[in-house]
Amino acid sequence: DLGYLTQTVLDLEQLLSTGGGWQDQVGGLYGGLKLCTSKINELPVHVQVKEYNLSQGTINALNQRLLLAFTGQPRLAKNILQKVLRQWAGRN
Repeated sequence: DLGYLTQTVLDLEQLLSTGGGWQDQVGGLYGGLKLCTSKINELPVHVQVKEYNLSQGTINALNQRLLLAFTGQPRLAKNILQKVLRQWAGRN
């Protein structure tokens, strides 16, 4: 069950204090186009995933127009989250 696996990895990441979210798990586990949501201020976080079936023509058109670039720069979600929260807390 992909939902169970997504939730289990999210729980493990929280125990390890990585500060990560659920987007990487969903992106890696569910193929294709999807809409992913979670409720604000709901703990534990429960992720809803709606998958969309695309025609082969649409997939081909996207494949001709999309680009994935690897920068080689490692990043920790925890560091990014801390920066975002500091900027949010310092707003006027």
